[in-house]
Amino acid sequence: MSSLIRATVFVALFGVAWTSSHAADAKIEWIRNVYGGVEKSMKEEKPLVVLFMAAGTEFCRKLDRDVLDQPEMHALAGRAIFVWAENTDEDQHGNYAQLKKDLKIERFPVLVVLKTAPDEMEEIGRVVGYFPAEQYVAHVKTMLGLWEQKHPGLLVAVPAQEAALPEGWMTYLSRAADFQVAMPQKPKTLEADDHVKQFAFASQTSDGAVHASVHAGDFLKSLLEQHSADQLLRMQAQWFATARDGVVQGAEAAPWGGYPGLRFRIQPNGKDDPHVVQCVLVGRRMYTLAVRGPKVSFTQDEVTLFLKSFEVPSLTKATQPVASKK
Repeated sequence: MSSLIRATVFVALFGVAWTSSHAADAKIEWIRNVYGGVEKSMKEEKPLVVLFMAAGTEFCRKLDRDVLDQPEMHALAGRAIFVWAENTDEDQHGNYAQLKKDLKIERFPVLVVLKTAPDEMEEIGRVVGYFPAEQYVAHVKTMLGLWEQKHPGLLVAVPAQEAALPEGWMTYLSRAADFQVAMPQKPKTLEADDHVKQFAFASQTSDGAVHASVHAGDFLKSLLEQHSADQLLRMQAQWFATARDGVVQGAEAAPWGGYPGLRFRIQPNGKDDPHVVQCVLVGRRMYTLAVRGPKVSFTQDEVTLFLKSFEVPSLTKATQPVASKK
């Protein structure tokens, strides 16, 4: 495995030494093969977490005993591919030694988060040494959050917020766009631009009868200063209708979770099915949720669940590197 490693943006440093299986409801499955981990990371579009360990060193034993088996650590299982790397895990092609050399690993333990690609790997950051569990997990979360910011189009399946969803529906989370919503099937990305903060995703039922989409975009500061929340919501409704060659019908105020909102229908001028739409203004960001189908209404189960599942989670996203602790 030939790898080109790009720069580190996060480093945490504490107790180090120079020179496995864990039980929980959500359990990290450690892969003991570097190349297999890289392939799985690319296939599943997840970050690669490589933990370099050295058997018998004090801090490696403490990390394994006091941190890696904690529920908070296991809760990260679905967010990355985890590789346990020791010199006993070398393969016939020398991938362990090559990655260790590329990353300049000289002390243990070291946990490295990587963005994988067929022609190169980018290092997101690393945790060097031992920290107490709460601090260690916080460092890992920060690095995973940095990776997720580099993938604004990525939607992750998460446990459903509703007790029952129609068959085939799941709840998806976009950490870059800060929303989660139930959709009929895994959504496709229509637009994902973290630079200008514009996102759009769409999904449909297996028979194609119901289409669901969510759009997120940030208003310019000047517009926020010149218009009220109600005016901005109605501007969004008109723009959404114009983009779909239709007219707004039955618009009514519909606050959502304490945020100003507007609910309306779009009746297309042609033969397309009507839309039911909910707009929510959260700070400077406008979320627009729309469902299209032959007989959709806000009382239809699928549409109700789609709208009820929408949340704006309070996700902490690191935007600056965290200072090293020495």
